[in-house]
Amino acid sequence: MRFPLPVGFVFEGDKIVLDPDQEVQGAVRMIFALFREAGSAFGVTGRFNELGLRFPRRSYGGAWDGKLVWGPLVHSRVTSILLNPSYAGVYVFGRYQSSKEVGPAGEIRVKSRRTPQDAWRVMIPDHHEGYIGWDQYIANGARLNANRTNLEVLRAPPEKACAYFRACSCAGVAVAG
Repeated sequence: MRFPLPVGFVFEGDKIVLDPDQEVQGAVRMIFALFREAGSAFGVTGRFNELGLRFPRRSYGGAWDGKLVWGPLVHSRVTSILLNPSYAGVYVFGRYQSSKEVGPAGEIRVKSRRTPQDAWRVMIPDHHEGYIGWDQYIANGARLNANRTNLEVLRAPPEKACAYFRACSCAGVAVAG
């Protein structure tokens, strides 16, 4: 069974291999190198675009079916690459779970949510050559999670967070609590 591969990989017979196009490989490797350097997905996006670089995506369907299209790199693309275990040489099935719900106007909505790693249905390490190792993949995910500012749960009790902000100053002006 064939399925769309992430940019940077192609099928060679029935095996998944690194894309032989060195420009594509270089763009993918640059994502990981810039993340090690910048430490954030926004940092990667900014630096990539500051350097005037483009990133490939594979087109599906229509006249461009299967062709690479180069364009600006966006934040969501960086996070999807950093959080994709394929780049660590791991085959996974069950990373996302979808559900349907009825919206307020009666329309059917399909929601997709990421499944925790321990709930993945299939995980085959060393399935194919990757751009990074598993340990780096785990470290990247931890770093992205630590960078999140939209956490559902505060990391500190509200009273401690408020005290912190009262004590902070930004350009010499105290932050109101």
